[in-house]
Amino acid sequence: MRMRTQFFMAAVYPRGDTIASMSKTAQRLLWLTPLLIVPPFLWLVMLAYPMVGHDLAVFFPLLIEGKWHVIHQGFTPLRYAVHLCGGLPVYASPNDVFYSVAQLTALFTDPLTAVLTGFVVPMLIGYGGWYLLGRDVMRLERTWAHLLAAVIVTNGFHVMHAAAGHLNFAGMPMIGLLLWLLLDVKRTARWSTAPRWRCCSARAS
Repeated sequence: MRMRTQFFMAAVYPRGDTIASMSKTAQRLLWLTPLLIVPPFLWLVMLAYPMVGHDLAVFFPLLIEGKWHVIHQGFTPLRYAVHLCGGLPVYASPNDVFYSVAQLTALFTDPLTAVLTGFVVPMLIGYGGWYLLGRDVMRLERTWAHLLAAVIVTNGFHVMHAAAGHLNFAGMPMIGLLLWLLLDVKRTARWSTAPRWRCCSARAS
């Protein structure tokens, strides 16, 4: 029993960084993982095309309204959608996606492409954020950090919300990046000791 436990621990937690023995080409290939995730993700989201996520019936008009607002009033906050439901308050609504990747993409393309981009780009950014969290905060090996990022950005929460058309949940994978910014002690220490931050602190005091 003891030998089995030791074998299991050696297999799961090998000594040293397992990626160190890999070639540079193999190390770079690990960063293709998020790109390999995208095709099956889009396939699942578009599985019932043209019957796409039912909640997109809410967000397509909002993206079109947002494009109209940018053309006429620039990037000032969209407070009130004059063309929707005879006038619809938008500012601070949980469904407001005016400041989002999807809305920015909708300025140049159709709403469906904008929505798909709005789901994929945060997922890719979130992959990097969770990887950094695994490496710098959780002190995982590179291979385990990649696995952590891949498992989290492909979990059912994000995929099912995307399939249902819940565009307001598209940014959830980036929580890892937020946690990294808040919890990475070394990066925070570097910022706190930088001359510009000392200068700002002196002025504030």
